[in-house]
Amino acid sequence: MKIHFLSNSLKTNSGFAIVTKNLAQELRKLGHIVTMSGMQTSITPEYTYGIKSYPIPSFVDEGSQFKENLMNVDPDVVIYVGEMYTDLCQLAKIFPRTVCYIPVEDLGIPRHMIYDLNTVVNNGGKVVAQCSYGFNEMVRHDVQATGYIYHGYNEKVFKPLDKSELICRYCFYSTEVGKESLDPRKLCGCYNCTIPTAEQIFCPKFKDELITICKYKNDKWTEIPDLPIYQLKNEFNNKFVYLLVGQNHRLRKKIDRLLMAFSLLLDSQQMKDKLHLHLHTQPQSNTGINLLSLASKLGIENNVSFSYGSCSEEAICRLYNISNVHVTASSSEGFGLTHLESMACGICQIAPDCTSMTELIGKDDKDKRGLLAKIGDSDLISAEITRQLVDISDLSTKMKEIYTNKELRKKCSENCLEFVKPYTWNQLAVKWDKLIRELVKNH
Repeated sequence: MKIHFLSNSLKTNSGFAIVTKNLAQELRKLGHIVTMSGMQTSITPEYTYGIKSYPIPSFVDEGSQFKENLMNVDPDVVIYVGEMYTDLCQLAKIFPRTVCYIPVEDLGIPRHMIYDLNTVVNNGGKVVAQCSYGFNEMVRHDVQATGYIYHGYNEKVFKPLDKSELICRYCFYSTEVGKESLDPRKLCGCYNCTIPTAEQIFCPKFKDELITICKYKNDKWTEIPDLPIYQLKNEFNNKFVYLLVGQNHRLRKKIDRLLMAFSLLLDSQQMKDKLHLHLHTQPQSNTGINLLSLASKLGIENNVSFSYGSCSEEAICRLYNISNVHVTASSSEGFGLTHLESMACGICQIAPDCTSMTELIGKDDKDKRGLLAKIGDSDLISAEITRQLVDISDLSTKMKEIYTNKELRKKCSENCLEFVKPYTWNQLAVKWDKLIRELVKNH
């Protein structure tokens, strides 16, 4: 069966691209022929992660280009992964076997989005939510959704690592990103190695994966480029580490509220000596705020650091594993892929009690995966959309509680590892395969 995806280019580092890449690869393993149209893909077709990507350059009419791509591919099914696409309902009239896999991130759904989604269904397509919260919001707004399917994680990469594995060097060209960047077979004799021998490490073509960090040093914010991943753990001086992985996006992520909550936690020199907050995000962003300036203003600059750069899954796994808690102050999440990935590494969670985060972390004391901070206020985005703001004081309290209660962390970690078991990409692909076959059968 021929399946064509419409999503972000697989060369971008977005959550939609990660989902598309993994789902496409697993569906291909099940025997499907998989292609895609990639937003931001160049003017000619290209192969990315072995998937043929047709172009949708930013300087052309997206709808017209996508129609041309469909004519070239002639697929059995189209799967759209992303925010609601303006021309999608029109395309659904032309190509009825369309599946929309979209996030619902807030309280409320815009009327035009409700209309577009129901147009897809009325023309013979399907709408699939990304979590139970999103599905319930769709039902509440009379969207004819089929159900929901969670995102997944790569169980071969995201897992608990012991101390020796954390400092183990690996060749960048052995990672999926490294393989994609160049042809490692021509460059590196360490191809496919994950725990290189001494001889391989000193191979002139061996390449450590590098990361850029930013920390307060010598009374100023200092960027340290090209730090090998295996050395990152040394930066935290055995402190208790809270970790955020996400974009510096002011409207959603609310990293300013996280920094304020952390500043309340550092109420003594003793706490400053023991706690650290590391954020894997750009500290300065056009879509966010100047986090360097805010950290300095709050007086917590010596307890905060940043890292950024395009990283492989192996690098992100190490980030999760050198932290004690994964924490966010986000006001809305369509799913929350970093929660699932970090839970697969046995890392307990702290998040606001809203949207998908409530179900991912859980409230039941028996099997909860972390702590949920209460909502203190709301942010009106439009007449139809509201985002929920975490109570800064309660978030700080939850951060302190999980730090002081070792048994709670241990239990939450165990629950995390149990919770993620059904959500590997290969298991979720079977659900998608069933949905796709039903859609084609009914046409």
